[in-house]
Amino acid sequence: MILAALMLSAALAAPGQNPGGSVHVAPNSASFVYSPYNWLVTGEAAKTINAGAYFRIRLDNTAACAIGLNIGAATPYSECWARLDTGSWQEYIPTASGPQTWMLTLPSPTTSRTHLLEFVVKSTTETKDRWDNQTTAVQFTGLTLDPGAGVTLPAARKYRVLLYGDSITEGVRVNGYEGIPDDTDRNDSVSDYSYQLGQLLNAEVGVVGFGATGLQTGGSGNVPALPLSYNYLWSGQERSFSPVPDLVVYNEGTNDGNAPIGAELAAVIRGIGYAGKTNTFSGLNGTRHLVLEPFGGYESLNLQAEVKAIDNANVTYGSTAGFWNSKDSSDGLHPYAYAHLSIAPQVAVLISPLLTPQESR
Repeated sequence: MILAALMLSAALAAPGQNPGGSVHVAPNSASFVYSPYNWLVTGEAAKTINAGAYFRIRLDNTAACAIGLNIGAATPYSECWARLDTGSWQEYIPTASGPQTWMLTLPSPTTSRTHLLEFVVKSTTETKDRWDNQTTAVQFTGLTLDPGAGVTLPAARKYRVLLYGDSITEGVRVNGYEGIPDDTDRNDSVSDYSYQLGQLLNAEVGVVGFGATGLQTGGSGNVPALPLSYNYLWSGQERSFSPVPDLVVYNEGTNDGNAPIGAELAAVIRGIGYAGKTNTFSGLNGTRHLVLEPFGGYESLNLQAEVKAIDNANVTYGSTAGFWNSKDSSDGLHPYAYAHLSIAPQVAVLISPLLTPQESR
């Protein structure tokens, strides 16, 4: 796969010295931990269209840190979060598209110590094209640090999870709806259950959530239905499934009404690696699949029936009945941020038993 080759080349990348003495850290430096399955990483840029995509890196002996970004042309512009160590999140709200530099405020003392930098795509607008022209894309173009600074690889979490979903997984309207005109301000991936799962499960979680999408339904920003999009980062760009996911989670069906969606679900699972009604997987040996009941209960009977028909121990159904109350929402559908705080640990309970090392299965 293209991304797998790019990830391999990252091992050769190292911080470089700029003419002025500052240190440039290329996006494909081996010291970055990227969220899996939702970035395209090269030496020039790491590109994503997914809210909730993140990276982490350790910064050594620097009093300054500049994040290079290239923001897509769609307005309202995509927004980002970053934090150092256990400090507060700093928000970046671009005022223009194109290349730009975000200067972070480092905690004190700044030098002669190591800081953990975390970066997350907070939100991208649903109102403009994401898929064909990627007008909402966020491109990370590298870090600029003080002369003599260095970077090191932080510890990666033990497991790798790929999570497909819709607006509820993307973080839509977690901040409410009324009186907030821009959807990039209403939405926040970090407040969503999907991002929180990584903290709860010792897992690197690749979130692929697009509002209004489903198993039969295309969504906002021209994103196709899941069977046509699951294996692409965006139009024409293959998604790499390497390294192999330990688990693929599906929170799909809310936007499909009551249509029979079992065939589409099975097609995606088989496309990722399931082969027939045996314990044989092609290409993704040992990967497990968890089909969640959508939080509103939509399509639960159809999804349960298809999981039963698939009849494989590596494909399971997870009931989410009672995980939240629709009153904890601005519109009866999208949970507030505080509701996601309750939802996330309950989803983690469903996932945790499925996360065992593949070599022990």
